[in-house]
Amino acid sequence: MKTSRRFRRGLRGAGAGLLTAALAIALAGCSGGSGSSGGTAKIGLAAAFTGNAAFLGPALSKGEQVAINDINNAGGINGDKANMLKSDTGGTAQGATSAVDKLLKADRVNAMVGPTSVTVMSVLDRIQASKVPSMILGSTAALDTTIKGQTTFRVTPSDTLMGPAMAQLAFSKGFHTCSIVTESLEGAQSIHDNVKKAFTALGGTIDRDIKLAVKQPSYSSEVLKMLGKPVPKCIFIEISPESGAQFWQNASQFSSISTPLFIGTDTLLNSDSIKTLEPVKGEANIVAVSPASVGAGKDTYVKLYKKTYSKEKGPANLSDLAYDSTVILALAMEEAKSTDPSTYVSHVRTVANDGTQCLSYAACKKLLDQGKDINFDGASGADDIQADGNSISGFGVFQIKNGEQSQIGTVSQKDVTALVKKLGQ
Repeated sequence: MKTSRRFRRGLRGAGAGLLTAALAIALAGCSGGSGSSGGTAKIGLAAAFTGNAAFLGPALSKGEQVAINDINNAGGINGDKANMLKSDTGGTAQGATSAVDKLLKADRVNAMVGPTSVTVMSVLDRIQASKVPSMILGSTAALDTTIKGQTTFRVTPSDTLMGPAMAQLAFSKGFHTCSIVTESLEGAQSIHDNVKKAFTALGGTIDRDIKLAVKQPSYSSEVLKMLGKPVPKCIFIEISPESGAQFWQNASQFSSISTPLFIGTDTLLNSDSIKTLEPVKGEANIVAVSPASVGAGKDTYVKLYKKTYSKEKGPANLSDLAYDSTVILALAMEEAKSTDPSTYVSHVRTVANDGTQCLSYAACKKLLDQGKDINFDGASGADDIQADGNSISGFGVFQIKNGEQSQIGTVSQKDVTALVKKLGQ
């Protein structure tokens, strides 16, 4: 792989005649749209800005905007400015179809970030048929064998890794018996199955397995079952903000809410979910495992984020996944010296897997200009994209207390990988 990359760079030093001929060929084959930047490299973002998952879009767009600023401040992509085009999925299959069609057909983007797990399976075939390289922002296990790594990729580790990370965290804290509470939604059940399997493989026992119907007027009976004697010391939980508001209100009526450690996913870290925790603020002990904020480029990203959003305390949850995804796509175009999807797609994996480590678009571009191979390590994780398009990463552990979140630890990539190997996944 390295030989072919250096060979392509060697062509940059060819004689003027060869360069002129190559330029003529490129121009002859250029028909505009997603095959050519035309002065602007267009990177789409498909995410929910309205609907039940409306918390995702604003956070992800902030991460992509930080990436766009990083790119343009470094001279752009092949000298062209990068531009973000947003499209709202509304968190529904129908909305996702419209959003993706707008970006791919009307806007004719050169690359796309998203959509998320909420809607991706309903439009994955459509995205792949377009041949436009896309970085999916989803951890659902359904993508494990379907993104394939030809034109679709992800830096978000699979739920098959999230479950083991949650189980590993519980076991590391000495919990050998835990309960589990999950919503009936597909994504929540994916988490349920994986965390249960992983915790059992470690030698743990799930003593109570409670499923929640979505958006019920009361969860009193489920909470009573969850916190009944003997009160669990550890509870795995996955619940959306739509159901969470009523669930935590009911839970606040029990003094035993302060006994267990609740271990959730990054769903708990979005602002809407944190608002639902108001009734148990200062009482419940809650941590969340997130497939983000464990990369070597984390500190670099925080500095870049504060340059763009100076009034915020820190990066929005999951925004670093959008930043990493956007930078990888941009670096692939920069290394290939083309925004043509069919030309740069083969570089998507190489810029994040092979070469000298770099932690931002600007730093990586300098290395490319020097003719070096690069290995972009992002803010969310190592971003080591495998041949099948999936990524392996560690996880951050965040405490949610008094309406605020703070990172208190990590679950290492090594531990997660070892447990996944034990599970035979």
